[in-house]
Amino acid sequence: MIDIARKICDDVISTDDAILATSVMDMKGTIVASQSKQTFRDNFEVTIDDRKNSGTWAIVILGMCERFKHVFGSSEAIIKIHKSCKTMLIPIRSRQILIGLVVQRSANAEDFIANKVRILLEGLEEIRDNIAVRNGTAAVFLISLFMSNILYILGGWIL
Repeated sequence: MIDIARKICDDVISTDDAILATSVMDMKGTIVASQSKQTFRDNFEVTIDDRKNSGTWAIVILGMCERFKHVFGSSEAIIKIHKSCKTMLIPIRSRQILIGLVVQRSANAEDFIANKVRILLEGLEEIRDNIAVRNGTAAVFLISLFMSNILYILGGWIL
């Protein structure tokens, strides 16, 4: 699993120049592999505590968002906008993994990058209706307003 996770990190980080860092987690929150570009390392400081607990927080956040799946469907991406970047959590259910990303603030994370990563990892030829993606993103945004303290930890997805 570790070699596959490293390969996934290599593939994901090279998918788009806007991706600064990535990690692969299992559905229990264990970080299996991670990778970052020098730009990420130069601009962000991830503490040992962030590294230790970030997988657990990712599972908590995903579970919190899935609470509304009966209304909006399953979460396809969870996106948090920070002052200098965006953080994303993308569940890849077909592989039973979570992909954590840090992307440039200006990146089109909502549609473009999330879909590129999903296509890469699921081997999809077509993406589901964009309306479902936007509805899920709106629900996540509303939830994140109430959970901003927890979502601050999202930057810790990267080892």
